[in-house]
Amino acid sequence: MEEINTMERKILRELCVNSRIPLSEISKKFGIPRYIASKYIKDLEKKLGLHYTLELYPEALGVTTIHTIRIKFQKMPTEAYVLESLKDSRIAQFVAITDGDFDLLIFAIARSTKEYAQWELAIQLKFAEYGIYLRPSEVTITRLGFVPFDKSLIATSSIEDVYKKIIEVLNENSRISVRDLSKRIGMKESITRYYFLNLKKMELVKRFTTIITNPPLKSNMAYFESHSIKPGIMERILTERKAVYFKQGPEIDLVNRLQVMWSITGSDQTFTIVSYSDEKTAIKESIDFHKEVFKKDQPVILYGFIKKVVKGYLPIRNLDVEKYFDTSAWPTELI
Repeated sequence: MEEINTMERKILRELCVNSRIPLSEISKKFGIPRYIASKYIKDLEKKLGLHYTLELYPEALGVTTIHTIRIKFQKMPTEAYVLESLKDSRIAQFVAITDGDFDLLIFAIARSTKEYAQWELAIQLKFAEYGIYLRPSEVTITRLGFVPFDKSLIATSSIEDVYKKIIEVLNENSRISVRDLSKRIGMKESITRYYFLNLKKMELVKRFTTIITNPPLKSNMAYFESHSIKPGIMERILTERKAVYFKQGPEIDLVNRLQVMWSITGSDQTFTIVSYSDEKTAIKESIDFHKEVFKKDQPVILYGFIKKVVKGYLPIRNLDVEKYFDTSAWPTELI
């Protein structure tokens, strides 16, 4: 991959935080001419395969439950069979073939617990001949990262049709101009602008963001963890966050080491995706370090390297992790 210079890294971070940031604002912030800013963005699009999209509020689309699912097979089905079985599923929004302790990783989105349960049974029956071992966990807190939604989920939501049309276009290119957006949906520019400005007010769009589809760090590892809880665990959690996830060098990283971290409940307690240059380093700096920090809690970790995304987008970004990481905790009044 071609070298990404310091200015390009800074601009990339701005695009991940707000994909609609104007050229004039980039120019002013970094003291460069607009045409140079435009060139940098075009170069980034070419080198990294930037996909301008939306981070949407799941609740606004009627989503009540998100599950992370790890699947192990006795006999691995073909990639073609996996794709054919799941490509039209509104519930399976992300599917990846992995290598490690599990063979398949799925993000499942449902509008009710019953809907999810029915879908899960259907999937197990669909893959029964392959000896499927499916373990789901429900997402409780999305501390970092998100699930990119496809148009099937948007189209079947209960939001107004005009917003559906706008969101469907923005979901595929959130950097599109309002003028071009109005042409795409067949509406006057002034009216389109009115509805567009309402998107965030209505809490439909959490962030206009950018995904890197050709990431420079090719070893993307997903892992599920469960552990016992011993006194002092909160201090150990903070130690790991500062040492690994919030650590920043003198120069902005091209992509974050930590891409996704969700608190989950069910088969496991935490779900994480990290990015590294190679698998050996990923295991050493993430899995082995985690086991050392939490050895008192006897962690059980199952990991898999993402070999191919067969449906959806892997949400690889460049953000200030410490700034955007959700550190909230559940209240304990119910105990």
